Amino acid sequence: MSEFYIQDNRESTKNAFNKKIIYKDAVNNANGRNHNNVVNFNFGEKVLYGRIKRNGTPICMIERQNLRPIKNSADPTKNPLFAMHFVVDVFDEMCLQYEKCVQSGQIRADSEFLSNLKAYKAYANPIEAYNSYRQYYDNRLAGLFKKNNYTPENFSEFAESIDNILKFVSREVRFTLPGFVKSRNNSILTSAIAIEVANKVKYSNDDDKISKFIMDPNWEFFVQTCDSYGFMIDLNIPWRIVADLDSKIMKSRSAQFGATNVTSMLNDYYNTAHSSHFINFVSDLLGLYNSVKTKKIQKYYTCEDGSTKTVYSEPRNYTALGLLEEYGTDYFLKLYATLRIYEEIPNVSEAARNRLIGEILGYSKLDVAGIIENFEILINKEFDKVGSFSYISKSKKAVEKSDFESGETSAISSY
Repeated sequence: MSEFYIQDNRESTKNAFNKKIIYKDAVNNANGRNHNNVVNFNFGEKVLYGRIKRNGTPICMIERQNLRPIKNSADPTKNPLFAMHFVVDVFDEMCLQYEKCVQSGQIRADSEFLSNLKAYKAYANPIEAYNSYRQYYDNRLAGLFKKNNYTPENFSEFAESIDNILKFVSREVRFTLPGFVKSRNNSILTSAIAIEVANKVKYSNDDDKISKFIMDPNWEFFVQTCDSYGFMIDLNIPWRIVADLDSKIMKSRSAQFGATNVTSMLNDYYNTAHSSHFINFVSDLLGLYNSVKTKKIQKYYTCEDGSTKTVYSEPRNYTALGLLEEYGTDYFLKLYATLRIYEEIPNVSEAARNRLIGEILGYSKLDVAGIIENFEILINKEFDKVGSFSYISKSKKAVEKSDFESGETSAISSY
């Protein structure tokens, strides 16, 4: 093991904590300078950068017309990489500038990664990432059902069981796509504004980060060049660069595609996660139901003569359309709202949760999409996230006002 930096996940908690502090100090004070564009994306408002709108609602980049292939990628023919169109334009220009500086001798040409910039990772489809995550998630939940001997005979029993489980695990493990987008299981690469310029370096190996990047003779030039081209550098993954949407160059280039400011970038280029998710919500629940139900349900009955009788039954089978017709839209709206509250406001009281759901479902003048839109704006707002009357009162007023796109905060502070 390295004396000063983490090399793998075998470190004790105490050693890992102390070594992480040493690592952050080394990065922040490299070459005696503190760079503003070297950013800790695991802390504060940067945690959700590129994954939420100004009003806090989670967003997804799934529109192919907003993506462009990166010319300067490691293997553009066999493994084309994509990112947001204006981000790609700026990145490719930065790579060209880098190449000129190497040729002119301004920087060294023998750096493993910081002499000839190439993209090794970029955009990852958030829906595909969510589906992959859900495979693990469903298997884990199925294990919890078996461990606790939950054997639902129908969807109603399943919904009651999953409610009992998710109220305790949703803080760490998210079921919904909006919840996943805001979780640490989702990478900023799904935002289409991040690019990685190295490979074969483990995210957990701080020792390699220091030796291959921070101590590289070209590191200072890399940091300054990224800054001049509107890129931030991830402090914890120094080969990952992220477009600073508030920078002059990024605003200028996005304007060429019709987005004149950060708000229009987020509104025009991204879909809200809930609009992409709720249409599949019933199918997702049905898939989970099918993964946890057993082929046979065994029950024991005591007869009048004291003998025991074993009875076998089969759980009900459904289609997504059949479920929706049998239970109705309001049932699934309530279930969706309940799960999202568990994910976003886990400590809210049951009374406050029920009251909030009741008030949201009471907006009969809105269609389903409108109800969910207003609901997501409420639960993602960072005010009074406690189960108090003031929270409910402010929430209702906020829905009625529905004025969350005012742009009162900067793009950076809003994430």
